[in-house]
Amino acid sequence: MDKDTGQLAGIRIAYPAFLLFAVFLAATFTDQVKWFNNLVLFKQPGLWALISVSGMVVTALIACIQVFIKPKTADVTWRSDVQELGFWVRACEYLVWFMVYVFAVPYLGYLPCTILFTTLLTLRVGHRSMRWCVRAILLAVVTVVIFRAFLQVKIPGGQIYEWLPSPLSKFLLMYL
Repeated sequence: MDKDTGQLAGIRIAYPAFLLFAVFLAATFTDQVKWFNNLVLFKQPGLWALISVSGMVVTALIACIQVFIKPKTADVTWRSDVQELGFWVRACEYLVWFMVYVFAVPYLGYLPCTILFTTLLTLRVGHRSMRWCVRAILLAVVTVVIFRAFLQVKIPGGQIYEWLPSPLSKFLLMYL
């Protein structure tokens, strides 16, 4: 797939996705924004949100019409659209990794979970040598120490810490 085909395929996916998102915002607008009956239009707290969402819907609709009606300058098929969508879906894999990490921290603890996930992601991106795994572990330890000890970010300890001896458990819950 050449550059022009890939760009147009991406646009043919992005514009309808943006239109769907804008229509979703418009459909849920009354649930999200307070509108007062006794205020004039220009004093309504939701006026600029209404203008913004309306602008999103109109802009996305015009963009969709243009991209699907204008003459094609590149040889774009639905196959190229599916290929482009595949690139987007593959990028979402890292969103799933992050969500698993966020849900695992309360069970495994911040330090073990960070070590585990930095190492797994290092292996996932193709760095399979021991040197890269050690770097990932060091990065995880430095990150946890900076966040917990220096920045004093309050992150709940993992349930796994409860199985450890009391002094070690207290130390890990307090500092790591």
